[in-house]
Amino acid sequence: MLRHMFFHPLGREFAQSLPYSGEDMGSWKRRLAVPPYRGNVFAKTGTLSGVSTLSGYAKAVSGKSYAFSILINGSRGDARGTQDRILMALIDNG
Repeated sequence: MLRHMFFHPLGREFAQSLPYSGEDMGSWKRRLAVPPYRGNVFAKTGTLSGVSTLSGYAKAVSGKSYAFSILINGSRGDARGTQDRILMALIDNG
């Protein structure tokens, strides 16, 4: 769906409806809030007991855009931190 919406005529509006990295409120307030990450991830978080997900779009330093979905199941560590590190690597190297 993310790939389809990226190329859809309403794709820009769809992406902009998602919370973004470093926004002033919500679940993204403190996540990836510094350059070059701030404002370059548009994604929705989701959680269940023992599960953390993050799906959306990331714009890399290279200018390329990526649709992504990260699901972490059964983590005993910092799932959000792991998601952020994955996105940082994508933005820095994508």
